[in-house]
Amino acid sequence: MINHFDLWFEQSIVVLDFETTGYEPTRGDKIVEAAAVRLERMKIVNEWHTFLNPERQIPDEASRIHGIYDEDVALAPVFKQKAPEFIKFCEGAVPCAYNEGFDRGFAMAEFWNAGISLDMPLMSWPCWLNPLSWVRSIDRFVTTEDGSKTSNDLASACARRGITLSGAHGALADTRCLAMLLASLVGDMPRCTISELLRRQPLLGMAYERRRKAAKAAGRIE
Repeated sequence: MINHFDLWFEQSIVVLDFETTGYEPTRGDKIVEAAAVRLERMKIVNEWHTFLNPERQIPDEASRIHGIYDEDVALAPVFKQKAPEFIKFCEGAVPCAYNEGFDRGFAMAEFWNAGISLDMPLMSWPCWLNPLSWVRSIDRFVTTEDGSKTSNDLASACARRGITLSGAHGALADTRCLAMLLASLVGDMPRCTISELLRRQPLLGMAYERRRKAAKAAGRIE
């Protein structure tokens, strides 16, 4: 359970990842694979995974990314059928996702479409823990051998820390690696409560956007 007076990395954390039919849940894109890894004091203690029938065709461009095709999910359950066990798995934990706006947006849309109230702990957080925001800040001065900026995608961030991402764009593989990445970031992130950490997180996003705009104006890529 969450104790808002304890340090954030001593909390129960559930790391989430979704593979989808596209990028726009508000335009009908759906989840085709969902995975969650539960951490207790930064140690993996449980995993949850399912394929989902999106009740629509999976575009070829999406299948080329995650390797999931219509025939792979034709007999899979729909989100509403798996929602109760998904909610139960996440109960009492801080939600976390790499680029949390994407995954949180899809979760919100799926619950809404299934007629499930968003008034639940999983969706009541103002934002989820987003390791991408912290990686962008911590690694902002890291460059490649030729001096160019390094990528902050999950595979690259993991590789910089000696974490091997096998089966990239598979939801379960991504959650496992993200859990290890998060554990590796503890020493570089603030020692504070989860409430304080999430208060600071949007400030990192704003700082990143300022750097990105400045780099673009100077003809560089941030």
